[in-house]
Amino acid sequence: MYKFPCGTRFLSVLALLLFHILLPAITGAQGGQTGFGPGGRISEAAREGDPASFQHILTPGDRGEWPLTVRAGETAIVFVSSTNFDPAVQIVDAAGKVLVENDDIRPGVQDALALYRFPAAGEFKILVKGFKSAAGGRYTLTLRRFVATDLRKAERNVAVLGRSRTHWHRFSADVGETLVVAARSAVFDPETEIFGPTGERVEAAVRTTSGGRSATSIFRAETKGDYYLRVASARDSTAGYAVTVATARVTPLVIGAANPMRRMEAGGLDLWTFAAKAGDLIRVHAGSSGANAAAAIRYLPAAKAEGQADAGATETAIAELPSDPKAPGDLVALIKRSGNCQIEVSQRLGLPVEYTLSTAGAAKPWPAGAEPAGRLPIGGSEYWAIEGKSGQIVKIEGLAEPFDIALDLYNPQGDPISTNDDGGGGHNALITALLKESGRYLLRVHAFGDGGSGAYRIQRKPDPVRPVKIGGRAEGVVGTGSSDIWSFEGKAGQTVILSVRSRDFDTHAIVFGPDAIEITNDDNGRDDTDSLVSVRLPLTGVYTIWVSSRNGGGKYVVRLVDAD
Repeated sequence: MYKFPCGTRFLSVLALLLFHILLPAITGAQGGQTGFGPGGRISEAAREGDPASFQHILTPGDRGEWPLTVRAGETAIVFVSSTNFDPAVQIVDAAGKVLVENDDIRPGVQDALALYRFPAAGEFKILVKGFKSAAGGRYTLTLRRFVATDLRKAERNVAVLGRSRTHWHRFSADVGETLVVAARSAVFDPETEIFGPTGERVEAAVRTTSGGRSATSIFRAETKGDYYLRVASARDSTAGYAVTVATARVTPLVIGAANPMRRMEAGGLDLWTFAAKAGDLIRVHAGSSGANAAAAIRYLPAAKAEGQADAGATETAIAELPSDPKAPGDLVALIKRSGNCQIEVSQRLGLPVEYTLSTAGAAKPWPAGAEPAGRLPIGGSEYWAIEGKSGQIVKIEGLAEPFDIALDLYNPQGDPISTNDDGGGGHNALITALLKESGRYLLRVHAFGDGGSGAYRIQRKPDPVRPVKIGGRAEGVVGTGSSDIWSFEGKAGQTVILSVRSRDFDTHAIVFGPDAIEITNDDNGRDDTDSLVSVRLPLTGVYTIWVSSRNGGGKYVVRLVDAD
């Protein structure tokens, strides 16, 4: 009887034969180029620069060879990944000379990544092997290949996507440079990616316009060399677009200090950095003639590099309040978290611009008992600081003869809580608000529609709350958008019925408890214009009734009935 040898060499050969037999069943459903042995064939990518992936199985100690025919000036980015072994990649010429090689993308990442730009057309190879040629197994080779157009820095470069809907560009950078790369189009939303000298995708802070027709990426160059920009469109488009690449200037800023006029080249970005404290209200003006400068503000977390402010951190650390809507270089910002901040000045179309940056504290203190006055330019506004306490009720009137005055009240976090235009009668404004927390509130004074200008004054009403007894009746008058406040003593568990009636306007009533929490209102969908609610009181203490108008203003009557 024949005896099968059972040595290690025989078992290895048997396993290899079985692997060859089972390979088609194992790999047939995975798609892409799949092979076993010395290498494979690279097919053309469907679109210029799109990643094309191929699978292969490397015999331990062997190498995978992938022939590559390239055009003059073509760039190839090769990525090799495997879960079976530590891959290494090389690009070699026809004579076997190594042009570029890589083992690990970076410490801790064992996949391989290589980028090479071929100065001349010819035949080349991509070689894949295990680190120190000791291992093997399945791997995936992903290839991007494209011809990039060189970009001129600080100039406006014009390009066309073409049928592939993708275009690649090349530009150089030095270590430590903060680069600003912007793509703008009149007909499509540019999608952009940036790749570094090693082929790795660059993490950049991306700013997009509200319409999506412009995408700006800001990043700090960690390596000296050539960088590559990919511009694409998600839909069919052969339209043109403009690209600018510029080095951002980073300058320390002192709030309130004068700054000389400076020129910014095409596509440029100036970053002004400063330290701020929580509660600071800062007004910024980037004044320019001709091509308008635009200003934005960011919060810089300590771990982030210059130019890479995190958008989420900005949303929680800075509140932008209204400024001149017709001046993109103006902004007002409330700093909610102490730390380093950054003002970004740019030109929205990427054009050269000369500008002067001015900054100042924007909040004016409102002394107790005073009636402040001021003067507004067209499109301008002023902010007044008010110290408030939780549960406090404030009533503020704005008076102006030359224009239609409007008031907006913001809480300590910069959130709007009340606004009014004509509640004081005529063109005067009147705000009545219940403060929910202690801290500094901000009152914005401006012209309705931001189109007027002239002198104004503001004043606080001494005691906006009037008493009404349960079982009693009271009369009042409210202006358009304003409120009257009535108070009454109530006991926990007591049920009362509130009625507010008017022949002049559609009434609206809200009841707040002693803890300043709303307990009921008349927003119940009824068709009539009067208010009628029944409520069981949860606490013992002083309750407030807020009466306002849904449309217009005039006289009204309020009644409270004990329903027990």
